[in-house]
Parts: sequence; C-alpha cells; structure tokens
Amino acid sequence: MNLIKNIEKIQEYIFMYDLEKIQKEIIQFTNDFSFFLRNISSKDINVFMEIFEYINIAIKNKDYLLIADLLEFELKPLLEKMN
Repeated sequence: MNLIKNIEKIQEYIFMYDLEKIQKEIIQFTNDFSFFLRNISSKDINVFMEIFEYINIAIKNKDYLLIADLLEFELKPLLEKMN
C-alpha cells in the first residue's frame, strides 16, 4: 500500500531530523490519504480523524517523535488491517 510507504518515509525523515523532507512527505501523505478516505465508511473516517487530530497537535508542538509513534502504532496498523 502506497500510504504505508509514505508513513515509512516520514518516519525515516523524522529519525534523520530532515525537517524539509518531513514537511514534503506529510503534505504528500495528506493528499494521498484524502483519496483513500473516499472509499471507507464514516465510522472508519471518524477513527482516522481522531488520530489525525493528535498528529496535528504533535505537528503544532513540533513533537516529531510523537508523530512517528502515532504513525507507527496508531495509523499504520489500521491501514494494514484495511488492506
């Protein structure tokens, strides 16, 4: 799944602390994810939106390790389960 690869790239850039690439990949991921949302139920959308609320808070606080954790332990498992 392309979204999983996007998540892995974001995590890689976080661990390299490459802020420019982190931003680019998050934007790309968001664009790709918006297409994904069109094909899932409203119940699932609500779950994803809750995770994204936390990711947004982490972005605002520049807490990149929290972003990596949310991607790895919250978002990625859901995407893998739906694949």
